[in-house]
Amino acid sequence: MVVVGGGFTGCAAALEAARRGASVCVLEAETVDHGGSGRNVGLVNAGLWLLPDTIVAQLGQDAGRRLIEILADAPHRVFSLVEREAIDCEATPKGTLHLARSTAGVRDLHKRYHQGKLYGSPLTLLVF
Repeated sequence: MVVVGGGFTGCAAALEAARRGASVCVLEAETVDHGGSGRNVGLVNAGLWLLPDTIVAQLGQDAGRRLIEILADAPHRVFSLVEREAIDCEATPKGTLHLARSTAGVRDLHKRYHQGKLYGSPLTLLVF
């Protein structure tokens, strides 16, 4: 099996294929982790920037809810992979903090909080 691209997604796909018994070759034009996933800020997020209601409106009730569930489980899956493979990457599962500095931003955080809670996300809203 050949995997084109040695970013996070390519390496994860290659690892999973190898774990299932495939002989895998990863092709990368630069160095492993050179691309966008290697240059990100190191965050593991549990969702999209789209509001949950927007996801459901665009994908439909079943597919939208399924995507929200998959995204909610993503951090657990990433940190489980790090632990299982003993990846030395200073992983620290501490949650995500979203901040607002304007009235519009605060309104958006309130919408995200209320919609997230409706879909079962373990969120806390702090208002100062």
